[in-house]
Amino acid sequence: MTMIIKTLFDQYMVECGILMPYIDPSFSHTYDDIDKVVKASGYAIKMILEAMNKGDLSESCFDGWVEKPVFRRPDKEDVE
Repeated sequence: MTMIIKTLFDQYMVECGILMPYIDPSFSHTYDDIDKVVKASGYAIKMILEAMNKGDLSESCFDGWVEKPVFRRPDKEDVE
């Protein structure tokens, strides 16, 4: 379930023009940058909560595949 939610969060963030694997603010970011991330995060969380409340975290929610953890034991299909 965690990777499903992370995938949806990333998908909605990209929809808002933000591509990032994690949130890591620095002094190089402006207040506008931070505001954009906060607004996009709010939108992403709202959309995920709506899907969860409907009980619809199915494949139809995704524009692609569900993300897999980077550090994991390979599955048979990953090796083949």
